[in-house]
Amino acid sequence: WGVPEGRPLIGTIARLIPQKGIQYLIEAAALLKNEAFDFRMLIVGDGPFRQQLEELAVGVGVRENLP
Repeated sequence: WGVPEGRPLIGTIARLIPQKGIQYLIEAAALLKNEAFDFRMLIVGDGPFRQQLEELAVGVGVRENLP
């Protein structure tokens, strides 16, 4: 997955639906990034909420932390 040794990996494996709360994971990742925390994020899954989650990741500036 291209995660350098020593760099934390944050992620989930889930169906991408609003009830899973993955939007909160993405928002929390943005807070970490704003604090200059270096990490890689991995979200594994698919579902009807995928496009919205991708747009959220771009909007909050964590898209580059995802593979």
